[in-house]
Amino acid sequence: MSIPNYHPFFVHFTIGLIITSFGTFILAQILKSWLLLQKELFIVSRWCLWLGAIASALTVLSGFNAYSETSHNTSLYCAMIIHCNWSLIAYVAFLCMAVISFTSYIKDKSTGKLFALGMLIISVLVIIAGFYGDKFRHIKNLCSSKRNIASKFQQFNNLAVDNIKTLK
Repeated sequence: MSIPNYHPFFVHFTIGLIITSFGTFILAQILKSWLLLQKELFIVSRWCLWLGAIASALTVLSGFNAYSETSHNTSLYCAMIIHCNWSLIAYVAFLCMAVISFTSYIKDKSTGKLFALGMLIISVLVIIAGFYGDKFRHIKNLCSSKRNIASKFQQFNNLAVDNIKTLK
């Protein structure tokens, strides 16, 4: 019996919680004159980070399950490995930030600008991992018909090149 693929479900919690944690942390740093609101925003930021760490563990576990359930043709496999590598880097960074946040809270110490930089870094890592996850899903959908996989992969590459050119 196969376990259903819950990876897309957990991914959205992880992304939403880390972005919310980062946003509320930065907002709390900006609103220094409103002490009560600043204190509440730091609480929200911490809880989002901690819950996000739990969600990211479930995301990684469900991702490994999805990895084992996916057929591995060449184009899918390459996209999946890139997504997996970025996701694992983001996961380790996410856990480190959650541990730092939790130990700072236990020791009743505040976090500073270096912590804000770390939050920015993990937010960017999660966004990059999500970007490659979306590209993997896109390739998987292109290849699902089993016909003209090479031409569909070329269409995907052309679309990616066009997107990059529009960004410049």
